[in-house]
Amino acid sequence: IRQVVHDTAGHSATIRLFGLRLDDFAAGGDLDLMAELPDAVEPPAELGARLSARIGRMLHQSKRMRR
Repeated sequence: IRQVVHDTAGHSATIRLFGLRLDDFAAGGDLDLMAELPDAVEPPAELGARLSARIGRMLHQSKRMRR
């Protein structure tokens, strides 16, 4: 995920995981990620959509390979 964020948003971007996935005992839940960049991005929704699509494809491919 970190590599996808760096490839998409630049190497100065950081990614944070939050939500239920931080609790090892919680079942299910989606993957809540927040990308932080040092400078404003215009339009931010476009970057968010690109990140979501690329990370989603990566996770889907990884899941298929484990089956």
